[in-house]
Amino acid sequence: MIKEQIPYLCGGTFFVLLLRSKRKSSSKKDLRIYGSDGCNNTALMTALIMMFDPKYQVLAGSSLETNTSRYKKCDIASADCLPFDDRALINSFDTSVKTDYYHELLKMQKLIETFLTIEKEAKNKELVYGLLNLIKQDETILPNYEFYALPNGKPISKSHLCALTDINLSAFLLGVWHFILVHHSDNKTGAPTIQSWHSLPSEKGDRHIFKSDICDSYDHEIKISTTCEEADDAVDAYEEADDTNDIPEPKVIEAEVVQPSVATPTPTQNIQNFFNISQTGNGINIGYAEKIEIRDGKVVKLK
Repeated sequence: MIKEQIPYLCGGTFFVLLLRSKRKSSSKKDLRIYGSDGCNNTALMTALIMMFDPKYQVLAGSSLETNTSRYKKCDIASADCLPFDDRALINSFDTSVKTDYYHELLKMQKLIETFLTIEKEAKNKELVYGLLNLIKQDETILPNYEFYALPNGKPISKSHLCALTDINLSAFLLGVWHFILVHHSDNKTGAPTIQSWHSLPSEKGDRHIFKSDICDSYDHEIKISTTCEEADDAVDAYEEADDTNDIPEPKVIEAEVVQPSVATPTPTQNIQNFFNISQTGNGINIGYAEKIEIRDGKVVKLK
């Protein structure tokens, strides 16, 4: 019999910890990006899917709410509306993380600003501590396995990740989500972890109560940042591109001052021995020479 791995990092366990830091509400403009009008579980799930499938749309007749709940419990690994088994999309996302990291960091930055209470330091610590403890205690993740969880886009091993004293939240969550999609997509394996984290409701229909202490503390202090220079620049560009009503300011070009040119006087041209030919009435041509000048384009006879 195969030993159950508890805890286990997967989409369901990741999602449960994210929900503990979820906002109760967010701006309609931000939610519109994810095709939602409410800051609920399905909206957050949609945002996570759009990290690797930017053109994601909920299929007509599919039950995203029901399947999101089942995914959170690790009852399912995918569904028609949860394309976690689409390797073409996952492979494309993997390539983008490795070659165009800041583009993906931008999307995660926007996601956490929309859905997570990043202004609350205690909630950031709860989320980071929980995920680090989960990664550290998951024995299926070997010490040399790599996460793309640094704001510079470089990979970092599990052992070094768990020893960090400074963590950027958007880069950290991007690296963990990428690792899950590429390496830990078997969501059902996390079911025993979900069960161990929750107590059964006292009455049928009530919520399961989160009882785990996995988020309470960590073995050393960690400074958590929620923005980074590269991510800030990218978010500004993202929001400017999203606002179609913005009109760019005209560029002011200083006119070059041209000094008026001084007209050069037309030189006087002397032509000596101009030979004039005239004809008399009897048909005899008489020629004679005289001196002339050309002044301002006019011929002036010299005396």
